[in-house]
Amino acid sequence: MLKLSIIIINWNTKHLLFNCLNSIFNTLDGKTWFEVWVVDNASKDSSAEMVKKDFRQVNLIENKENVGFSRANNQVIPLTNGEYVLFLNSDTVVLSEAIEYMIAFLDSNPEAGICGANLLTEDFKPNMSYSYFPTIRSEIIREIRPLIFGKPPKRCVDSNLEEPFAVDYVLGAAMMIRRETLNSVGLFDEDFFFYAEDVDLCLRARKKGWKIFCLPKAKIIHLFGKSSIKEHTRFELEFYKSRNKFFQKHYGNTYGFCWRLSLSLCKLWQLIPVLLNCLTHLLKIKNNEILTCQIKLLFNIYRFLLGLSH
Repeated sequence: MLKLSIIIINWNTKHLLFNCLNSIFNTLDGKTWFEVWVVDNASKDSSAEMVKKDFRQVNLIENKENVGFSRANNQVIPLTNGEYVLFLNSDTVVLSEAIEYMIAFLDSNPEAGICGANLLTEDFKPNMSYSYFPTIRSEIIREIRPLIFGKPPKRCVDSNLEEPFAVDYVLGAAMMIRRETLNSVGLFDEDFFFYAEDVDLCLRARKKGWKIFCLPKAKIIHLFGKSSIKEHTRFELEFYKSRNKFFQKHYGNTYGFCWRLSLSLCKLWQLIPVLLNCLTHLLKIKNNEILTCQIKLLFNIYRFLLGLSH
């Protein structure tokens, strides 16, 4: 058995994927105890061709359609042969010794089922790396806080911290899990097409008695938020759909209904400044696309909350 299997799911991120793979093989140069798998979800930017040409040592699976993050991971997990599995986003860049530090931590801490990296922005500032399990209260605060205080705080690793610390869940952008943990909790839940699959997996691991840690010394750049405005609105809608599935699965339909009701009220509040912006910037073409996307997103969210879309 190999020590580590690295899995990357790709969808139209050719250049980011190249940088990600390049960083892996640069930091693990000369090592023979790992394997890398890339599952390409029917990309149209020649991602698969790039992998075949520039990274022949990578195991490549080419899907004919975009099957989502969970299903794509589940495709390849049974084919891997590592004692540990590292789920890595294509928009990450692995920094020196990060992967080896994560492996050493799991080797030394058998109670740890999952560990996550200290994620950084491209200019090496702290990025969201972990968080608490979501609740109705936390989701209401997440929705309302930006309207009052600006952007909500991210769960970033304090630059002064060096020692690993326990958390509820780590981001799936750079999450390492031991094979024994995967065998005990099962694969990703394919009901989650995109978003919340990492939260769900960590919660199931916690219920089985495994501990989850964030590792400050394992530094990986995560280029989160590079999508366009239109992609962002689509992704945000998927985020709410996944949250709904998460609440219904783990806390029941009544809890899910209460969350949807709370979200409806929050979105109604958010709609007021959007409409005011529409009136203020109606003739400014520069702002029209942003405002149109915001209104479209709120409209689609309400359709979802009312059960008119899935």
